[in-house]
Formats: sequence, C-alpha cells, structure tokens
Amino acid sequence: MDKHNIENTPPRTHNLIHLLSATPVLLDDEKSEFLLNLNRFQLEGRYPDYLTKLHTICNEQFTQSILSSTNKIRVWLLGNLQ
Repeated sequence: MDKHNIENTPPRTHNLIHLLSATPVLLDDEKSEFLLNLNRFQLEGRYPDYLTKLHTICNEQFTQSILSSTNKIRVWLLGNLQ
C-alpha cells in the first residue's frame, strides 16, 4: 500500500521525476539529472527503432555505470520513502 497515493491507483506514466513529484521526496540536482537521463531508456518500449540507437550507446562500461548509479538511487529512495 502506498502512503502517498491515497487512491492507490498507479499513475499512467514511466516518468521517474513525475512519479517522485507525488511524494515528499526531494531530489538534488545530481539525482534529478540522472533520473531524467534514465527516463530515456523507457522510450525503447514505445519506439522499437530506438533500440538500435541504444545499442550504440550502451556498451559494457556505460551499462555498468548506469546500473551502479541506479542501485545507489534505489537505496537512497528506500531510505527516504520509509
């Protein structure tokens, strides 16, 4: 049960910044910029041609960096949402 979503209805968006705006969690500029960049990966689901472009960007080093940063944000969010 989500204490910040009284209607308990999932919003129809994958925009991470928008989702967090419905909570009291405040992002600093660095986290906000990272989440904005992370949002671009959702485009692949809506625009299959985008997958080709992602393959040129997402080499192993880039992917490891994104995964590491995403995990740090996940841990930070868990600490702020409880």
